[in-house]
Amino acid sequence: MKKFYIIGAIFAAAILNTAAPFNTKQVFAAGHSAVTPKKKANRSKRFFDPQHPDINKSAADINTKINSSVSKLFPNTNKNKQVQLAADLYSEKPYYDGITDNGNKTYTYTEPDLLGASNDQNIIKLVNDQKYSGKAKQLLNFEKKQITKELAKQGKKFTDFSNYQIGSYVVPKTNKKNYGKAVIYLLPPKATLPDQQFVYFDPVQTKLFYCISSSAVNTELNNDVTRLFPKTIKNKQVQLATNLEFGNSSYTTGNNNDEDDEGHLDIINDLLGIKKPNDKNLVEIFASDFYKGDIKTDSTKSELFNSIQQALTKELAKKHKSFTDFNNYKIGASVTLDPDSNRFYLYMYLVSPKKKLPKISKYTFSVDDVPIN
Repeated sequence: MKKFYIIGAIFAAAILNTAAPFNTKQVFAAGHSAVTPKKKANRSKRFFDPQHPDINKSAADINTKINSSVSKLFPNTNKNKQVQLAADLYSEKPYYDGITDNGNKTYTYTEPDLLGASNDQNIIKLVNDQKYSGKAKQLLNFEKKQITKELAKQGKKFTDFSNYQIGSYVVPKTNKKNYGKAVIYLLPPKATLPDQQFVYFDPVQTKLFYCISSSAVNTELNNDVTRLFPKTIKNKQVQLATNLEFGNSSYTTGNNNDEDDEGHLDIINDLLGIKKPNDKNLVEIFASDFYKGDIKTDSTKSELFNSIQQALTKELAKKHKSFTDFNNYKIGASVTLDPDSNRFYLYMYLVSPKKKLPKISKYTFSVDDVPIN
């Protein structure tokens, strides 16, 4: 397969000068995401930061029962799914989002994403950084003693948070090095949490790169592009595959290595049932070019679409194809815009009518999926 690379990844802007919680080792990649683990994930259900889904955690590393028990230590508080998600992801590696003008590296943490930077002064955060080595049935008592100490440092008691929104996370036994460490977030009743999008992910092999925030997906523009191909069939699973190609490192960081090829092959295998490159049942199209003006204006939107159509025409000609050659093909298209360089990047999949797609499970995640009881 001929590889193409996106040069301008769109970075997040939230920055916190915070030390890594729980003393976790930090590893960062220059570009879109943290470094992908070489070992394939075998626990598919994950919880994601909806704004930066590269920050995520396996559900196997979240013990809802003990988390809920810790929250209940605070009477008359209200369990909140979004606050709980912030607690669940507290110990995860931050997202490397670029370099400032003075050369300092910048990172995004889940706290401003999920709790809101505007709430920073009102957030009560209690951290137990002590490991636990006793019996499981005594874990709650251990947490209560440690939290009591932390509350005393702030001149507070368990009963001081009536109607506060709460989320608690205790590191379970799956993480032996940090078992028993904990964090509790408490926000005032009137604190307004930021709205959240949802996350698309590969439910077959949920690796770090195989996810993308819905805020990064331009559904309207993607649909406009698919309509250029008459008598094709828009397919959610094919669309998911194209969306995830822009969450795969090889198309966002410009890395040229076997790990990136593995990501691409995983996606087309998991979602499309394509087990090898150059399969005749799959047509891949990549197109990129510059566009003029501000995308927010109607005139620029028209110019952008014309540029996309022209670029597609050229790519189809290379394959000796035209827009009308794909009757009954299943189609998906994903367009990413880089406003800094005024450049668009388009990735398309067209799957033969003869190809039966594999069945997949739920492939979206939202705050509503967070258990709090």
